[in-house]
Amino acid sequence: MNIGIEGIGLTPLLSNSIEISTDDEYPIQMVVKFNEIRIYESTLYPLDGKVRFYDLCFLVQEYMRNNLISFGQLSVSAVFQHIIPFAVTEFEAYAETVTAYVVYSSIRTSYEDDTEFLSSHFLTTRSCYTIPRGKSQFFSFFEQGGVDPSGYIDVSFMLDDGSVRTTRLTNKISASSTNKIYNFGIESNTLDIRVKSLYPNDTPKVLGGTIVHGNRVIDLFFTDDEPIESFGFYNAFNVWENYHVYGVSNIKTSFTQKEAICAGVSSYYNQSASRVVEIKTVPLAYEEALWLNEFLGSQRIVKVIPPDDDRDILISDVTSEISDSDKETISIKFSWKYADPFVWKIYH
Repeated sequence: MNIGIEGIGLTPLLSNSIEISTDDEYPIQMVVKFNEIRIYESTLYPLDGKVRFYDLCFLVQEYMRNNLISFGQLSVSAVFQHIIPFAVTEFEAYAETVTAYVVYSSIRTSYEDDTEFLSSHFLTTRSCYTIPRGKSQFFSFFEQGGVDPSGYIDVSFMLDDGSVRTTRLTNKISASSTNKIYNFGIESNTLDIRVKSLYPNDTPKVLGGTIVHGNRVIDLFFTDDEPIESFGFYNAFNVWENYHVYGVSNIKTSFTQKEAICAGVSSYYNQSASRVVEIKTVPLAYEEALWLNEFLGSQRIVKVIPPDDDRDILISDVTSEISDSDKETISIKFSWKYADPFVWKIYH
């Protein structure tokens, strides 16, 4: 039985059509488990000595997406019934089971070997980030069990005299004996403090850096510009990222109510208000615009409310047209509102 992945792979490689041969006429029970939880079961009947099981990839993708799972162990079992010789009414069952470790992905990659992709890329479609000073960005990567996941950050910083220097800071992560997705956050304030310990007589200001974990490399730059909004969302690999928005926003409020007349006097009842925020981004790079579409279509998006009271939001009215022309700028429009019925007032 071939499910499309041997060992470790991304979910798009899972087969959507599995053919199983049998010499018996008895039905075969298909059982799909994810992390030992049974997520699907069906009885299939042979035709011309074969049964066909469809939509495994779709089934696993939807289960992982809806449950916000980025990685796990998949097992697919075909349970056969075999008649016991000389005992016409008695059967024995035996199963053929295939297992694999799968990492969620809503995209296909050009790599022939998914393990090569996973060992050389962070779980994001971006190669660099611009991060507001004082804000954070989260990074994730997959590593096989027993491999040291630690890495380092080559940080560029400015000293009081205006000179720019570079130093290497370790990014120590405890290793796991099993396959795992590791997560960590980066923010300028923490890096400033670490560099300050190396230059106690200066006030270093971190400008950017390069994160390296194994063969994975990603660049980051810090900016003093304040974003108009900050959101968190699950990206194309079902791992958490932040989106710090630069652009302009426009708040639109609408009111609804019903009118009644009593004793000749009019009054309103069932009054409600709805507030929607319209955003138009600054011109975006092509890579960033494609990544922003992951945000717009994410299964969960939250408005970041410091210190830790993030709230779910809904995205609507998306205008996203991305051109790779050098003569056109890319700007995306969308609207958002809180999922709960309240209007938040955020105090800093």
